[in-house]
Amino acid sequence: MTKRKLIVFGTLFLMAMGVLLYACADKELEIEPAGTATTRAVEETVASKYYRILPGTSEWKSLETGADMWDASQLPDDMLRDLSTEELVEACMEFPMAYDYGAFADERIAISDMINRFNGLTELARREDAGSYMIDAYRDINYTGKPFETYYNNTSVALSMAYIELLLMDDAFLKKMSKEELKTLEQVAEDKYMHKLEHPEYFGLMNIKQSLMVCAELAMANDKSYNDEERNRLIGYTRFYQYFPPEELTPISLLIFR
Repeated sequence: MTKRKLIVFGTLFLMAMGVLLYACADKELEIEPAGTATTRAVEETVASKYYRILPGTSEWKSLETGADMWDASQLPDDMLRDLSTEELVEACMEFPMAYDYGAFADERIAISDMINRFNGLTELARREDAGSYMIDAYRDINYTGKPFETYYNNTSVALSMAYIELLLMDDAFLKKMSKEELKTLEQVAEDKYMHKLEHPEYFGLMNIKQSLMVCAELAMANDKSYNDEERNRLIGYTRFYQYFPPEELTPISLLIFR
């Protein structure tokens, strides 16, 4: 079966299993009460070369407000100057507040705000070579079948993958990529979409819809031939993907992967 047929078959499967997927969507978020997705459990022994205070430590628990957590998670100015872009990407993937986007109704607006609020992402957005290293980091994230897996110091492969997908699709990074980077990212994004379709019980419907959003954005960015109606349909999906019902994913995927 060709890759395109697998993608379409997987999306049809999602449509058929929509109710089930809604029920089991990202169980890690269900474990924590609403609004606490940023205080992920991390062993006291976990260390970071970028952050002095990590979620799960007694120092983190002593922080009283979300603003205190944000302040504690900023990188020192001298570190920002000295880090290579590859190291800065790693630091941003370890960002203690990385999953904060999940607490907002609009993930993409939340990520844009995060880029402005976290000095590590602000600096990364200034680096001309950020796209290449971010694509490498995105490529490296994979779910291997264990119920709970970590990526860097954050505790969910699914949420870490969603985090970097949202970052890559923000104009701060997407608009700066070369044609070659966009083509490479498109291939990686399709592979990740397939990866999620192979593990719907872990990623859940929302995470899969987000990956399809990435593929839609890149299909348009890479100048695939669409008429005005088709392009407007894809634009609508990239903006409101969170609210699309499962039965509408198949026609979207057929536009993207035709």
